[in-house]
Amino acid sequence: MIVARFEFKPEHASSFVINGSADRNVAEVMFESVESLIETMKEFEDYLVDCLAIVNGKVLSLSSFKIR
Repeated sequence: MIVARFEFKPEHASSFVINGSADRNVAEVMFESVESLIETMKEFEDYLVDCLAIVNGKVLSLSSFKIR
């Protein structure tokens, strides 16, 4: 199981986060695989500031990776 925390751009937070606003722009989602996380990131890349993921006990900031 992979836990991902998506940080959305403030202007888009209300579309993705319950009670989202400029100061509430993070959503936590659980994924079964890295592949499903990557697909979601591809889908929402224009709306994201960053994504932190816990993979095998390590916290990764995925903003520095280019997803193709």
